[in-house]
Amino acid sequence: LKLFDENHPGVAHCYNLIGANYGRTGEPRKALEHYFKSGQIFRTCFGEIHQYVARSYVNSGISYFELGDYENAIAYQRKAITIFKELFGDNQYVGNGYRRLGNYYAAKNSLEEAMNSFRESLRINTRPPISNRMDVATLYSDIGKLHQKQDHHMLAL
Repeated sequence: LKLFDENHPGVAHCYNLIGANYGRTGEPRKALEHYFKSGQIFRTCFGEIHQYVARSYVNSGISYFELGDYENAIAYQRKAITIFKELFGDNQYVGNGYRRLGNYYAAKNSLEEAMNSFRESLRINTRPPISNRMDVATLYSDIGKLHQKQDHHMLAL
């Protein structure tokens, strides 16, 4: 961190990595602090519409989710989806973003919004050339869990 100016993208990447390590060790509040620093630097360097800014929003959303703050998790995930869509159109980042969004809504017990998000993820992730089998398998698992939560056990199969 001492090699570069405070507003250097390399410093932002370091903050992001530190945040990820705090997230992995079960300290989402400390992770958020570092994701915020990372995002702020990336916005200063590249502006709002950049993939690194979007990634900092994804990471912040995950930390908020781990803290049980589903409203902020949803808000940050929506920001990330908007940026990824603007940059890349409907791609794997957007599809996976909708899957995360669906899980956040499901945790909040907003089941209709969760299913809508999962359907959008499925629409995006099953289109060529994206069609990533692992992402689609995980998505079907998430949809099954949502059906179970709604007591639609036959649909969960």
